[in-house]
Amino acid sequence: MIAESVDWQDPSLPTAITDHMGAGAFFTSAWAGFPDLMFLPVGDPLADTARGRVAQEWRMVGTHTGFGFPPGVPATGRAFDVTGTTSGRSTTPVEHCRCMAYWNVATLLAQLGLA
Repeated sequence: MIAESVDWQDPSLPTAITDHMGAGAFFTSAWAGFPDLMFLPVGDPLADTARGRVAQEWRMVGTHTGFGFPPGVPATGRAFDVTGTTSGRSTTPVEHCRCMAYWNVATLLAQLGLA
């Protein structure tokens, strides 16, 4: 779930996602390219509920069997397993959230045979 107002920074994005619709469009495209895409948590999240902050390490896994994502790139059929961390902050009630993802896009491209 994502608030209507967001500031989502991710190294795979050319610009920040700023609203719920943009986030939905991103994941629709991602699942089109990687139908089995999953984010697996690594350990427990670090939470500071008093300040509305959370951080979670994860593994992003899947197989590039779909089309259109990344844009213009045909499916490679290759699997990937990339680690990263996301930190976030939200207001209470949740009207705005900030999400910062940290991971290496070059690792994903190399595993897909695109770099």
